[in-house]
Amino acid sequence: MRSPRRARRISDLKSPLAQRRRLLRDSTSLILEIDSELDSNRWQFLRPHSPQALHDLYDAAALRHCCNLLEEISHAVRARQELSTRILGRAHIEAFLFGMFLHFAGTEGLSRITQDTKASDQALLNQLKDWREHQRTEIRRAKKRLARVRANNERIQRRNELDPAAVPIALLDEPSIPRLTHGNNVVLDEIAASLPGVVPEKLPLATLISRLSKLAGEVGFGTEQFDPVYHVYRIVSAVGPHPTLHLWGSYLEHSREDTHFDRTLKHVHTGDSGNNSLHNAVYSTAMLASHVVGDRGGTVDVAQALWTSYEPDFDDPRGWTPGRHQP
Repeated sequence: MRSPRRARRISDLKSPLAQRRRLLRDSTSLILEIDSELDSNRWQFLRPHSPQALHDLYDAAALRHCCNLLEEISHAVRARQELSTRILGRAHIEAFLFGMFLHFAGTEGLSRITQDTKASDQALLNQLKDWREHQRTEIRRAKKRLARVRANNERIQRRNELDPAAVPIALLDEPSIPRLTHGNNVVLDEIAASLPGVVPEKLPLATLISRLSKLAGEVGFGTEQFDPVYHVYRIVSAVGPHPTLHLWGSYLEHSREDTHFDRTLKHVHTGDSGNNSLHNAVYSTAMLASHVVGDRGGTVDVAQALWTSYEPDFDDPRGWTPGRHQP
């Protein structure tokens, strides 16, 4: 039975402070319920894993990741850390989308994400190899230039000593030898050996969104397209983690026309994203938990109640939802 408090929609609370308190309480309740379920024996898997068991294990890990991000968003909101809230909110959207894709695409989804992971490993491996080869080449060239400069300086020094009355010739500047070793402590063989036999193939988020939208209709977990979630993700990227003019501009304070002076502020002045970030994170984590835990027969009373009460208003164009909830 859903409690009266949980059955009320978050939009019923008019005060932003009241909404925030409710959001923080419910995020804690949701995390506690998920942790209790995933800590139970139902989520222990005997090795070696079957393909389905391996999928379910990563299914739980994806949900755990969303919970950790939700918890850190809550901490950031309490501390009024606006930029951390935005960055974590963006990360949560991505984590939720990958978690939903993994759950509903099944073992095929796990294979696809494995290929994407291998592609990222391969790209890193190639970049490190290119960097090390470039570094070796630059060091060899610099050492040759240094040897020539030192030889010339020795001749210049002897000439200055032999004719002290003449105007001395300035010594040549010695070129520096590159010493930057970032990445050299990474064991390339370990990266190359990760996920053996997997064909690398990137899985862009836009592609995943398209696949999720099709899965929603095929499997029946939603009736709406997931594209609006991707749009929110891109908007949050523009104002959150990336140093764009949009982000920098939020530090600027323009004075009155008669003074013609501008200045920068200590903090962004575009408003508080805490409630929106928490709302989205609680809602999407509750949805994911209802599927991941609920499909294995676990208790999801809190998750399903929050999924319902936090569902955005479809008549409000500011809301977003990854699929209309069908209880």
